[in-house]
Amino acid sequence: MKPASSNFADKLADLPSQPGVYIMSDAEGAVIYVGKAKNLRHRLRSYLHPERAGSKVKALVQKVHDVDYIVTANELEALILESNLVKEKKPRYNIELKDDKHYPYLKITSEAFPRLQIVRRFKKDGARYFGPFVPTHAIRTTLKLIYKIFKVRNCKRELPTNRKDVPCLNYQMSRCLAPCIGKITPGDYASMIKRIVMFLEGRSNELVDDLTEKMRQAAERLDFEQAAVLRDQIAAIERVQIKQKITIPEYADKDIIGIALSDSAAAILIFFLRSGLIKGREEFMFNRLIELSKAELAAGFVKQYYLTRPTPIPEEILVPFQIADSELVAELLTTKQSRKITIAVPQRGSRRSLMNMALRNAEQFLKSQIEDIATGSGRVIPVGAIDLGRKLGLDGRITRVDVFDNSTLFGSWGVGAMIVWQETHFEKSEYRRFTIKSETVVDDIGMMNEVLNRRYSRAKCEELPLPEIVLIDGGKAQVNIAAKVLGDLELNQIKVLGIAKSRGRENIPDDIIYVHGETAPLDLSSGAEALLFLKKMRDEAHRFAIAFHRAKRRRETLKSTLLSVPGIGEKRLKRLLREFGSLRALRAASMQELEASKALDKMTARRLHDFLHSTGVVQDGD
Repeated sequence: MKPASSNFADKLADLPSQPGVYIMSDAEGAVIYVGKAKNLRHRLRSYLHPERAGSKVKALVQKVHDVDYIVTANELEALILESNLVKEKKPRYNIELKDDKHYPYLKITSEAFPRLQIVRRFKKDGARYFGPFVPTHAIRTTLKLIYKIFKVRNCKRELPTNRKDVPCLNYQMSRCLAPCIGKITPGDYASMIKRIVMFLEGRSNELVDDLTEKMRQAAERLDFEQAAVLRDQIAAIERVQIKQKITIPEYADKDIIGIALSDSAAAILIFFLRSGLIKGREEFMFNRLIELSKAELAAGFVKQYYLTRPTPIPEEILVPFQIADSELVAELLTTKQSRKITIAVPQRGSRRSLMNMALRNAEQFLKSQIEDIATGSGRVIPVGAIDLGRKLGLDGRITRVDVFDNSTLFGSWGVGAMIVWQETHFEKSEYRRFTIKSETVVDDIGMMNEVLNRRYSRAKCEELPLPEIVLIDGGKAQVNIAAKVLGDLELNQIKVLGIAKSRGRENIPDDIIYVHGETAPLDLSSGAEALLFLKKMRDEAHRFAIAFHRAKRRRETLKSTLLSVPGIGEKRLKRLLREFGSLRALRAASMQELEASKALDKMTARRLHDFLHSTGVVQDGD
């Protein structure tokens, strides 16, 4: 690998006019894009004139600080290297298939007497993989059916073995053919595995014909027991065929790829067509950090999905429009599968109808995923987050927001709460609760000062993750105190926002967004995605703070109530809490456990037990 200079123009003279892969990195040295070129010099020259190129090139040029390249023997080799580097480096601006779903696959092991396993990750272990199975419960239904029809072993014994084992209960129940004691030969077992493969590949008609012929041969040999077994297998397979709902007048195996886009996300959906039947589907979501076209998304997806796929690839891959390198990818897949693979754009007939169905389903999937974001469960960066980032000059990308709220009742039981929004969702493992320690602090400003000082002093000391934005539930005063705390800790790079009610002022929306350092509130119209995003975070922080405050108030009320029990004073109550760990544990303690406590005599233990289990006692919210 030969390093390039940070200036493209200076380096162009040294770039070879050969095929290869180029690797772009930012000022911090992180790889942000990997690309393939038939001619490295010509390809990289296009980055010198981003105004002539699309938005993708313009966005990249603003970020690129350095570029490396690797020369390859030919374009096919460059394609393979590009795919491997994208998988390894995970560049921000490449299409990356993230393993966040892990749909289940069915694995046929490579043992002498293979077994079937449900797995969610591939290994290069010589095994065969089938799937994915969507919905996920479909894989267990399929596995149960295979065990019923073919009686393949499901034990974990290492076979073959010289031991004369006694067969397990599955053999006694006619659920296994007992290869462990030689009841079936390796050849016959391999034939059974071959039939299972045919079944999983959707070649049911071919399988039924094969079994019918073997049943006839068994009957001619007067082996009626074997013929009956084959008859039952045929009947079971035919019942499965009848249950298939969607039949397509296309018998060549196909994958049909549909794509849908929104401002912030892209959805890709694949239908798996096998022997004229829709056997399943798989969906993927991507964040649109730069404005890739549908064709660019499709090209990147096809390369990443199929070039690293260990499961069988169908004869034809249908895409909605012509994509770059399609002939090159098809050539590579043909070599990989040892049979002809084509990538085509359907124009008419049943193949076009299949494509339209995939496109409609991709649109519906994208819509449902964007709606899921409203509950914090989505995997896509919300439109509101991107809009807010652009408004604040954060390059349209926000990776973390810390949101703070306080709660008190007439100056008592003061608490603070912090919730975290990270990348695409609320990260509840990062939520934090604060009990106000200062006895002199009774107002919201003082509580916010204490909470922020405690949080970010620790964050700076322990090098904890820092947000791009701190959002305060409050107005200018709260924003100013937050900015002062962060400034004193030399964390001025964090933007401070406040969200406050307009309190009915005319021509002002329900909520006003204050930004530290700005004289006027942030210009967000009512209903704007960025405003809805901020309100959603404020509401989550408020919910978390109120829940903590109520729980604390219940605990304090219960503690004060316990002091009314004869024999229970403050010191004894503290000893009990140290011994049992919490009020919840104390309330759940049995009479025997209370009597065994070193902090109580038997009479006081009985009184406390009766009091805790009497009606009307305040419940512990811990």
